[in-house]
Amino acid sequence: MRLSCDGAPGEFVVVFQSGDGVYAHTGAVRHPDGRILNLNLPRVIRAMLDEAAARGWQPAARTKFDGWQLFDAVHRRSDPAECR
Repeated sequence: MRLSCDGAPGEFVVVFQSGDGVYAHTGAVRHPDGRILNLNLPRVIRAMLDEAAARGWQPAARTKFDGWQLFDAVHRRSDPAECR
C-alpha cells in the first residue's frame, strides 16, 4: 500500500511480506490468528496513517513500514468494536 498527502513530497509505504500471514482477498491480509485487515476500508487506512504518525512518520518523509509490525495496533485502532 502506498499513500501520499496532496502536495507533500513524501510517501507512506506499507509492505506485508509473505510468510508472517496470508492475503485474505484482494486488498486484505489475514494474521495467523485469524484477524483480518481489509485495506479497502477507509477506517483501516486512517488507522494505518494514525499509527505511522504515532511512530514518527511525517508527510514530507518517504517511509516504508513492515505491515506485520503495525498489524496489532492498526487492528485495535480500526476495530469498530473498540471505538467507544
